[in-house]
Amino acid sequence: MSDQPNFAKLPTSAVRALANEDGSNIEVYLPSADGKGPVFYSDSAHGGKGPDLSRLLESGVSTILVRSDELLEFEKSIESRIDTILKNPSLPAVDKAEIVHTAGTSAAKSLLESSASKESLTRASNLVESILASVTGDARIAGHLFQMAGHERSTAAHMQMVSTLAILFGYELFGSDEKLLRALGLAGMLHDIGKLSIPVEILNRPGPLSQEEVLLLQQHPIESVRLIGDDESIPAVSRQFILQHHERIDGRGYPLGISGNEILAGSRALSIVDTFHAMIGPRAYRSQLGIAEANRVMGYQANRQFDADMLKCWTSLCEKKEAAVRSSERTPDGTDEGEEDLSARHENALKRAGRLSVNQRRPRHRCRGTSVVRCLHAGSLSKAESGIGEFGACVFDISRGGMCILSAHPLYRGEILNVRVKVAGHFEWLKTMVSWSRRHEENVYKVGLRFLGRISEQSIHEQTDVIPMGGYVPVCTTEGDDAAKTSAVEGATASESDRRSDITSAIAQLETIAQKHDQSISAQQVVIALSMSNDKPVRIKAIDIMPAMGGRATRGALVDLLHDADADIRERAIFAVGIGKIYEAASALRTLLNDPEEKIAINAAGALGQMNDWSGFNYVSKAVEGNGKHVRLAVRAFSDITQHRFSSNREGIASARRYLKAKRKELETKAKGAVAGS
Repeated sequence: MSDQPNFAKLPTSAVRALANEDGSNIEVYLPSADGKGPVFYSDSAHGGKGPDLSRLLESGVSTILVRSDELLEFEKSIESRIDTILKNPSLPAVDKAEIVHTAGTSAAKSLLESSASKESLTRASNLVESILASVTGDARIAGHLFQMAGHERSTAAHMQMVSTLAILFGYELFGSDEKLLRALGLAGMLHDIGKLSIPVEILNRPGPLSQEEVLLLQQHPIESVRLIGDDESIPAVSRQFILQHHERIDGRGYPLGISGNEILAGSRALSIVDTFHAMIGPRAYRSQLGIAEANRVMGYQANRQFDADMLKCWTSLCEKKEAAVRSSERTPDGTDEGEEDLSARHENALKRAGRLSVNQRRPRHRCRGTSVVRCLHAGSLSKAESGIGEFGACVFDISRGGMCILSAHPLYRGEILNVRVKVAGHFEWLKTMVSWSRRHEENVYKVGLRFLGRISEQSIHEQTDVIPMGGYVPVCTTEGDDAAKTSAVEGATASESDRRSDITSAIAQLETIAQKHDQSISAQQVVIALSMSNDKPVRIKAIDIMPAMGGRATRGALVDLLHDADADIRERAIFAVGIGKIYEAASALRTLLNDPEEKIAINAAGALGQMNDWSGFNYVSKAVEGNGKHVRLAVRAFSDITQHRFSSNREGIASARRYLKAKRKELETKAKGAVAGS
C-alpha cells in the first residue's frame, strides 16, 4: 500500500498479468521525483487503450499506483480475467499464486465490510473456484500458495489463507473430489465472519478474557452460519464444516461438544489448518511460531483437540513444503498509515480466561439426578427454527446464578429456555439463557443455563427473538411469521437418515442399560434425559425400562410423564407406574380419571387398582356395563381393581358384568372405604 492516503500500490504480479491485456482503462500514477505526490501517467502512444503496463515494467518502474476509489475496479478486473491468467504459460507460477492470494484476500475483505452480503458471497464463491483450480491444476502454484501462509496477518488474509490451506490439505486427504474441496474452501473463507458481531476490544485484547467474554467468542461459529443465511451459493455441508470447526476430538470443543467421528472429516481438517495458520502468525499476546514449531505444539493435542491421523498427514504435507518456505521467506508487507484496514479490526487476538479461584465461584450444589425440571424452548437464534418446544430435563447441579441440566436435545448458546423449578416448597418459572452445551453421554447433552429472572405463568409461552451473540428481545410471533422463517443452521440440521440413525443409537443405549440392570446415578440420568426426547420411539423405550431402575429420580420423572401432552406417552407412563407400583403417582393418576381420552382414564383407574387404590372403581364399572369401544380395556382395569381375573374377550366381558351385578353392593362399599382411607 502507498504512503499516500488516496492512492494504493498495485501488486507487481497483477500488473505483469495485465501488461498485455486490452481493456485495462484504469488511470495509473507513478511516484513523483520530488516526493510531493503521485503523477498521472499518460501514454498517448498506446492508442487510447489504457496505460501500457508492459512498457512501464520494461522501463524498470517498480511502483505503480491507482486512486483508492478505483482499487476495487482494478481488483474486479483481475478477478474477471483470473481463469485466463492461470492458463497463461508465459506468466511465472509465483505470480499466479500471488494474484490468487491477493484476489482472495480482497474478496474476504469484501465479506467483512459488507457483513456477508449476497454479492460478496458470490464473489467469494468464484474466488474459491480459482483457488481450487490453482491447487488441483498446477503443483507449482500450490507450492507458492503454501509459502504465502505467513505473510499478511489481517482477518481477511487469514480467511483467504485458511481457505487455500483447507483445499491443499483436502486434496491431500480426499483426492480430487471437487465438490468436497469446493465446500471445504468455502468453509475456510467464511468460517470467521461471525467475529463481525464481537466487539473489537474483545478480539484485540492482549490480556485474558472474562468468562462471559470467552462464552461470547464461542458463539462465533453459529454467528458465521447465521450471517451466511440461506444463500444458495453456499452448500449445506460448508455450513456444517463452519459450525463444527472448533469442536474437539475429546468432546471439549464448542459450540456443541460433539466428539470423535461425530465431527465431520472436513471439519476436523478445517480445525487443523485454522489452528496452524493462527499459530504461525503474531498475536497481541505472543510472537509468531515457525511452521515446524507450530506443528510440534499441535502434536501435543493429537487425539485430544485434533484427529491424530489427519494431524500426521498435515505434518507430512508441511515437511514436503518446508524447504521451499525457508528459501522463499519474505518480510510481510505492512499496512500504510492513513488508511484503515477494516478487516484488521476483527483479528482474533484473545486468550482463554483462566479458571476462577474457588473463592470467586458461586457454590454449586450437585443434585445427583434427583430432580427433574420442565423446560419450554422460548427463543432460538434469529432465522432459526426452535423445533424443540416443551421438554423435560434432569438437573445436574445448581447455583444462585444458574443451573446445569442433562437434556436429550442439543442447544446453542444464546437460546432462551423458560424453566419450572421448585423454590422454597413451591414451583416458579424462571427465564434462562443457554451459556454452553456439550455432549455428556452418547445421546445426552449437558447444558449450562444462566438465570435471567422470574416470569409469570401467563407469559411462559411468549416467544423471544434471540439477538446475535447472546441477547434477546420479546417478539410477537404469528403463524405467518413462523412459516416465513428460514433456517440459518441448514447445514447443522440432521437429515432424515441421520435422525433415524440417532433414534437407533439411543434405543440401543437404553437396551444396554436394561440388559446390564444398571441402576447407577449416571444410568438413571441417561434414561431420564432420553425419556424426554422429541423422538417418540426413544421416549417409549426409556419409559419401558424406568420401573426397573428403582431410583427416586426415575420415579419422579415417570410421574411427570403422566402429564405429557402426547396421549400415547401418558398411556405408556400409566402402564409403567402401575407395573412398578410407584405410589408417588397416585395423585396424578387420580387426576387422569378426568382425562378427555377415555382409554387414558380407564388405564389410570387400572394402575391405581394395581396399587390397591379403588379411586377409579365407579368410572370403570360404568365402562364395563356400557357398550363403548374401550369395554375390553375397562374389563382389564376392573380385574386390576378387584384382583379377580377376567379375560378381555366376549366371554370375559360377560363374566365381569355378572360378577359386578352379583357383588355390586359389596364392591361399592369396599370402594368407598378405600377412597375414604386414601
